[in-house]
Amino acid sequence: MASQGESSPAAIEIVQTYLKAQDGDDEAKKKFEDEFVIGNPETHVLFEVANRAYKLDLEGLIDIACSKIAFGIKDKSPEWIKKAFNIKDDFSAAEMAEIRAENAWAFED
Repeated sequence: MASQGESSPAAIEIVQTYLKAQDGDDEAKKKFEDEFVIGNPETHVLFEVANRAYKLDLEGLIDIACSKIAFGIKDKSPEWIKKAFNIKDDFSAAEMAEIRAENAWAFED
């Protein structure tokens, strides 16, 4: 895994493959989308692809990457999502217990 500030070779390859596909015909574009959707890049690679696509203003790749990220977090627990996105809790244990009690419906299985 690439450390913070380093580029992931997998993410670079995905962006380059996307750009090459955009120079091709509709079949090349469809092939890229199918392979990307079927492929299973690691979560950090997907985040980097989405970030690079945003910085390069590649709207189509942003859509594809974000859709794949959204599908990957669908039905995941809040704890899993916090870990995947490196989100720190801003609430104390007591505050979190109060929030869970007030919004019990949101924490039901």
